[in-house]
Amino acid sequence: MEKKPILSKHVTVKIQGPFGPEEVGEFTECSHTRELDAKEYLPIGSEVALQLEGTKKFNGNLSQGKIDETMARIMWGQYQVQRGQSPEDAPRYVITITKKYPDGTTGKDIYGDVLFTKIDERVRGGEIVEQSFDWVGEKWENEYK
Repeated sequence: MEKKPILSKHVTVKIQGPFGPEEVGEFTECSHTRELDAKEYLPIGSEVALQLEGTKKFNGNLSQGKIDETMARIMWGQYQVQRGQSPEDAPRYVITITKKYPDGTTGKDIYGDVLFTKIDERVRGGEIVEQSFDWVGEKWENEYK
């Protein structure tokens, strides 16, 4: 039997803060990428390059959601940034993307040690404020039940 396609209404995206299991945000739009940066090596006298495993990268973007304003203010571990100020270590987060398929199975992508690298905010008169958060992570787990 062929599986039905998954719809966005079957997916939840949640962010867990650095101080325990509290949730600090939830989103309805996200993109996430797992990338292997392969390195090419061409031995002397060969015409076909070897592909060597390089760096693994995890990154993505979150938008169309809500986020605890306190978390938004401490993305880089401080409430204000100015020249001459000593930078603090930025807090790390966990992003969990849960997919519930029509046949009852569930899949989860869990990204750990996530740093938020960019915050975009769009404010237009009379419209909903749109925020978008770019991130990179150091860990990835996948569960399927």
